[in-house]
Amino acid sequence: MAYLGKRFIIEPTLLDTNSVETDFIKDGAVTSAKLADSIDITTLSINGTSLTATATELNLLDGITGIADEDDMSSDSAVKLVTQQSVKAYVDSQLATKDALGELTGSTDDVSEGSTNLYYTNTRADARIALQVGSNLDLTNQDTDDLSEGSSNLYYTDARVDTHLSGGTGVTYSSGAISIGQAVATTSDVTFNDLTVSGDLTVSGTTTTVNTETINLADNVIVLNSNESGTPSQNGGIEVERGTSTNKTLIWNETDDKWTVGSETFVASTFEGNLTGNVTGDVTGDLTGDVTGTVSSLSNHDTDDLAEGATNQYYTNTRADARIALQVGSNLDLTNQTTDDLAEGSTNLYATTANVTSAGALMDSEVTNLAQVKAFDSTDYATAAQGTTADSALQDLVDDTTPQLGGDLDGNGSTIDLSGNTEALSLPNGTTAQRPGSPNTGAIRWNSTDSSAEIYDGSDWGAVGGGGASETPYAEHINDVTAAFAIASGNNAVSGGPITVSSGGSVTVPSGSVWTIV
Repeated sequence: MAYLGKRFIIEPTLLDTNSVETDFIKDGAVTSAKLADSIDITTLSINGTSLTATATELNLLDGITGIADEDDMSSDSAVKLVTQQSVKAYVDSQLATKDALGELTGSTDDVSEGSTNLYYTNTRADARIALQVGSNLDLTNQDTDDLSEGSSNLYYTDARVDTHLSGGTGVTYSSGAISIGQAVATTSDVTFNDLTVSGDLTVSGTTTTVNTETINLADNVIVLNSNESGTPSQNGGIEVERGTSTNKTLIWNETDDKWTVGSETFVASTFEGNLTGNVTGDVTGDLTGDVTGTVSSLSNHDTDDLAEGATNQYYTNTRADARIALQVGSNLDLTNQTTDDLAEGSTNLYATTANVTSAGALMDSEVTNLAQVKAFDSTDYATAAQGTTADSALQDLVDDTTPQLGGDLDGNGSTIDLSGNTEALSLPNGTTAQRPGSPNTGAIRWNSTDSSAEIYDGSDWGAVGGGGASETPYAEHINDVTAAFAIASGNNAVSGGPITVSSGGSVTVPSGSVWTIV
């Protein structure tokens, strides 16, 4: 059946393709019709409206077998057309069931951009991002719920706080509560043991109680009554708590403008200033001003006006005689005395240079040999006591096997005879460097450096002839000169070589002398 608009003009009869010239074909007149391979239509009108179409346009309907009036398009036919109502109904039903863009086919490329919902571009994104960084970042409508937690800056949770917090010394922490074992509100009475305050401590209460045995203050001035800003009217000072006894005070009295200790005694080793009232104790120094009352002033009194005390007693002859009696005979106490405190008498003389010289002169004039010295007795001295002392001293000198002299031994022109002794005479022994600085002519000594005896001729030291060669076939001497030597003037010297003169050593050969080294 051919559909040509709203009206069908074909009766239900077989039409001859060459005989249809009727303007109208009645509905239902044609049940099956097929156009020839070509048809020549001069004029075609639908509902009185002339249609013009090319053969290509008319061929668009080729293959269409009918009209499908289906709202759900269930037949899914490829050879039927649909009505407008069916198309609208189907589209409306499909859109009503689509709740996500993914259920629709196609893409945004198939939809033109509107004026409000704009498509994404990098330029638009960059411009928007620039407005949301740094000081331009707008978080007005955002909170932490909109920001995922990172790995470093973590959000607060009660569990995290409980894990992190713990109690320190004297502090406990439990279930979010920190406590120190007592209430610490601003109105609480708080007790601590040792407390160190690094800054200023201000106490605004009316009473401050310090229960401590020792107070150490670095401040060198203590200010009392510090809230006084006008004319002073209150006394200030220090009060000492004395338990069951009356307290004592040191007070500045504003009425009298004076310090006062009340009726108590003030003790001091030194006092300077005006003094009013009774004075007990010693007064040292000048006293200026009027003095009233009982005064112990020696300037206006003597001992007759001063009663004797129990310790410092007055002199009496009786007391003096009794004291002297205790210091004579066996009672004499010389514990703290020396001979410097006792004058020399006429009999027991002190050992002075004059006394010794006198005794020596007496011995010198009367003694000619040691036998005479030993025979010298106390009757030969000026006094028997001196003689006894000298005899004892001389006997000690003779009997002493190693007597020592305090000075030079002067033979006084006599010969010292040692021939009766079979022993040897020991000479002074020392190195060349230890020679006496100012020896007497004829001084003799043993030089341990040269291993030889030497004698001083008045100007220089020289070896004593013979040396130690009497018992050996040779004479020994040093071969390394480390000290200063000098050949005596007018003498020659011979040495066995080689001889080394080291640093600090020297050998002086006088003019006219010869030193031969063989």
